[in-house]
Amino acid sequence: MPLLLNLAMAQDFAREAIEMVPGLTRDQRNALYGVHARQEQIDRRLKENPPKEEADRLSAERQGGMGGLDAAQWKRLVSIPRGPLREERYGHMVVLEVAPALERIVAAADAAQAAVAVQRERLLQGLEDQVMRARIEASCGGQIRMIESQFWRVAWYMLTPDQMRAARELFSPRYRQYADLPQLLQTLPGLTPSQSVKLRSLFAETESENAADLAEVRRIGAELRDPAIPQEKRQELNRANGAAYGRMNERNEAQVEAIRGVLTKEQLDTLHGRPPWLNPGEIAQLPTDLVREMRLLPEQTARLKQIEEGSAKARNTMRPPDMGSMMAEIGAESPQMMAVEVARQGARGQITDHFREVGRAVFVEVLTPAQVCEWIVTPWVHQK
Repeated sequence: MPLLLNLAMAQDFAREAIEMVPGLTRDQRNALYGVHARQEQIDRRLKENPPKEEADRLSAERQGGMGGLDAAQWKRLVSIPRGPLREERYGHMVVLEVAPALERIVAAADAAQAAVAVQRERLLQGLEDQVMRARIEASCGGQIRMIESQFWRVAWYMLTPDQMRAARELFSPRYRQYADLPQLLQTLPGLTPSQSVKLRSLFAETESENAADLAEVRRIGAELRDPAIPQEKRQELNRANGAAYGRMNERNEAQVEAIRGVLTKEQLDTLHGRPPWLNPGEIAQLPTDLVREMRLLPEQTARLKQIEEGSAKARNTMRPPDMGSMMAEIGAESPQMMAVEVARQGARGQITDHFREVGRAVFVEVLTPAQVCEWIVTPWVHQK
């Protein structure tokens, strides 16, 4: 029996995992949905040792539904975690693949998020008050997102740029996205005024083209919230919703390709080394400020102060142009202002890379592994 079929029969996969496997084409994903729908039925029948003709037919059906996946893609598909917080846990699993030494912080984040998820289910069980349910969902969801954000901040400090780029290749599509991509692109090194204008135009064009479909998705979502909608109408709306999302995804994919054509290799490498979840403002926070409220030993506080003083001196050499004085000097409408703005954003990008090095010093040299885990899982209760 072919290797692919052996792998597929050895382990099944969750339907939701299909969208998380990187590098699959739309046809492959659609084929996998068909495989999943038939998987249990086919496996059950094959285990009964049916006649050879039937077994060959079933095997061919499953093989055909694989859509050309190779063994590595199948292995990734069946390894994606099941249950709550599947996508978060898969992202953490990818970090372990590229940096096994970070096992402790992965375990801490997984355990803390799982505890919140269990608490959420316990509080919601049997609760009929919709207002209270919404409050519990919001509170627990906020805690899970906070842990995830703090995890990726630490991962960004601890992973090398090459490791982060390798991880990004394995992320699920949602984790491969960037928070506030338009702003993030403007902070890339060596960005020219011409590149800046092209990038802004690309985003404006895609936003305009997606406007009608986005309005359609919102309208359909409002209709689907009505529990009295007949099943046939609901299915029709779901198909229309999927079609609208498909059109937007196609435009967004085309936009990504166009962005690649605008940026240099160095700029693309920098972009791919940025972490998921964190927007440009979050990754540009001074790392020494993040741990200021923790209980630290005197020697840790002294080392933190040294790092902070060294960072302040380094940042003085990266200070962005003063926009106010430049406007007064050359005028707000001057064509030169675009170059000034690009220089200002470039300085921000330089400072962001500097903060990454500072963060690595703080979370590797100053804090103990136990303190790093504590910071990740309880960032909202740090007190002196």
